[in-house]
Amino acid sequence: YRELEEVGVSVIIGGEISRTGMILAREAERSGIPTFGITTSTHLLSRKKDHFYRIVMSTEMQGAILADYFYRQNISRVAVVTSVENKAFADPYAEAFQKAFKGESVQIPFLAGEETFEKLFAWKPYVVFNILPGSSLMQVIKEVKRRADDILVMSSPWGYEELLSMFSGPLIDSVRVCSLRWEILPEFKDRVNKFEELYEVRSGSGAVFTFAVLDMVYRAIGEVGTNRNDIDAYFQKPGIYISGYEIIWLDAYGDAIEQYYYILEIQKGKLTLKEKLKVQQFPWDKL
Repeated sequence: YRELEEVGVSVIIGGEISRTGMILAREAERSGIPTFGITTSTHLLSRKKDHFYRIVMSTEMQGAILADYFYRQNISRVAVVTSVENKAFADPYAEAFQKAFKGESVQIPFLAGEETFEKLFAWKPYVVFNILPGSSLMQVIKEVKRRADDILVMSSPWGYEELLSMFSGPLIDSVRVCSLRWEILPEFKDRVNKFEELYEVRSGSGAVFTFAVLDMVYRAIGEVGTNRNDIDAYFQKPGIYISGYEIIWLDAYGDAIEQYYYILEIQKGKLTLKEKLKVQQFPWDKL
């Protein structure tokens, strides 16, 4: 970051996980350089005038939406299994969910060994909500299917893409996912396909969001030029942008609000749409 600062860049883009995003946000606040996180969503960065911007909804908002969804589904007892490696994302997300949830819930950190599962099954949840990477998520799925197949397994937006890239088969069928995205907009899909062909890689949602951030930056440069202070002032004015999947609202703090939140289900190795939840906090009157 500081090497880029020394050469005089106007904007910095990076930070795919919340832990990295928090470091970038501190540097942005210190330097004044407008900085974009790609999929940084921890609400520890929300409502701050720190020159840090993101295009995915905060964990606080996601947790509240999911808590309301469970309540409407008559689900009253949820175990939240959280990563100890990415606590900057997992712990605030779990805290936000538990604060909004009207039923009973417990947070269980995911540790190697039997201790995690002893706590989990002793608590007898109706749903196990996982805020985990794909490999850890798979371990939970295996144990739930083996010991208590009537428990619903659900994943946060983090982890399921990795899960689907690593595993397939009936074991992961019926696992549900809450997601900030569903279908890629056609113009972004074409760009991602060309990127994958050029570099011979398989990319995920991070590539789509990166293209979206680049479009936002080019739009700002086209309107105010390349001066970093002018670009920063441009993004401090609330406005509508495209995330690569749908329209988003970027508020005065650089926090994003999506139009919808999606409940998906894995069937035969593919995601199917179960429910499309309208985000009430989105300023629908601005469309």
